[in-house]
Amino acid sequence: MKSNTKKIYAAADLITFILELNLALVVGIIVGFVILGIGPSLQASHHMAKLRHQQKSLPFFKTFFSYYKEIFWQANQLILPLEIFYVAPMIVLLTQHGDSLSRGLSIVLLISIVIGTMTVLTLFPMVEFYKVKTSRYVISASRFITYNPIGCLIALGCLALCLYVVKLFPGVTLFIFGLAVYLNMGFYLRFFEQNEEKVQKSQKEASLETNSLKGVLEK
Repeated sequence: MKSNTKKIYAAADLITFILELNLALVVGIIVGFVILGIGPSLQASHHMAKLRHQQKSLPFFKTFFSYYKEIFWQANQLILPLEIFYVAPMIVLLTQHGDSLSRGLSIVLLISIVIGTMTVLTLFPMVEFYKVKTSRYVISASRFITYNPIGCLIALGCLALCLYVVKLFPGVTLFIFGLAVYLNMGFYLRFFEQNEEKVQKSQKEASLETNSLKGVLEK
């Protein structure tokens, strides 16, 4: 009985968190006048999701907007160029000429959209996990896709499923985007942890080989 009560409480707590995450995400976008709010709001949402996965409990909205303010310009340095030079032209092209595009060009654009979306999905969690120069994040996110394409496709599939659910049931919009961010951060935390384990294992093996060779040479 106590076990069931704990499960119900945990489920209710998670649902509350996702609703708060969804609300904060939307408010953050509005506060930034949409264009300037998308990057910081998504980054702050992934930060809160990371804390949740790491079982760190902090005042939700205070932590969210404090972090939002802290990373506002960095997030826009990452996302704003993508919005201006990729997303906006792509939207114009598809809305105005989508019906007249050749099959070959349509395939190229589809591949471009898939790669671009996977890069963005990787980018936000990567900022939370790794500390590199701001100008290097997009390149690093693109490279990670080649290291773990299956994992990145799983994350992309999860986002596509969430968007499909919204199309079928518009009423879940108040819940679904927070869920998508929560799941995306969870996926990539695991991917990055596995990547670090592989790197450490490789370094350890390389160190053992070096020490073994050094021992042979010293004999």
